Amino acid sequence: MYWAPSASSPLATKLSEESGQSSIRLISVMLRYFLASGVKNLRIFCNSGVHSASKVAPAASKFTMDSAQNFVAFMKLLGTLKHLPRKGWVMRGVKEPESVASHMYRMAMMSYALHPSETSMDMTKVMKMALVHDLAECLIGDITPFDGVDPKDKKRMEKDAMEKIAKLLGKNRNEVVQLFAEYEKQKSAEARFVKQLDILDMRLQAFEYEKKEGAPGKYQEFIDSTEGKFTHPDIIALASEVDKERALFASIDDLSECETGSNSPSANGVKSA
Repeated sequence: MYWAPSASSPLATKLSEESGQSSIRLISVMLRYFLASGVKNLRIFCNSGVHSASKVAPAASKFTMDSAQNFVAFMKLLGTLKHLPRKGWVMRGVKEPESVASHMYRMAMMSYALHPSETSMDMTKVMKMALVHDLAECLIGDITPFDGVDPKDKKRMEKDAMEKIAKLLGKNRNEVVQLFAEYEKQKSAEARFVKQLDILDMRLQAFEYEKKEGAPGKYQEFIDSTEGKFTHPDIIALASEVDKERALFASIDDLSECETGSNSPSANGVKSA
């Protein structure tokens, strides 16, 4: 390990002036400098890199006490979505159903990874919208059509929830509310794309639960609820691939039943087409 003065220091200037002198002369110059001014602007050079001898103060945080408390409260609300099961699956008796957060995560990853043929869409907005479209559920829960809540009341509850959540944020507070409102209105290409990602994820999830339970066709009602909802060519292609794999799974199950001589129906008495 060795040390050297800062390039901009008076010592560095003096050493430059004396560069042609002997080593003893240079050492003498350095000693006189340190005795006169103390060790300042010293840098320690180690094998791993350069470290300042003086302690550098960390950059100031942008958070005030109130804003830090608000953001921690926001993180806690997000945490509830990690453990909030999607009620549709709960109502059908699915064991260990997906959470709202896991649903939004896969949607966000799909929007990140997809490069759709409709290149005019803002895919960053699509990803953000996927992340916030169910955010209100951290306050109001997952309300399904079977809960008896009037659709107008549900929209009002979601709007109020989003405004409360937004108050916990800083500069992004307006964007969060706007993205949610845009998704609900379904008037932009991005909003319609996110809605189809939402439905595609449910279609795939239904198939995944059928495979997990070894029950082809058990969640046909969820598949049926998505019929006619896909309009984007890329989403249609992905839904078609899911259907192909689902049909193959059902055919293998049928073949297995034939080989074992079993005539028993599937778990809910529904066979896939």
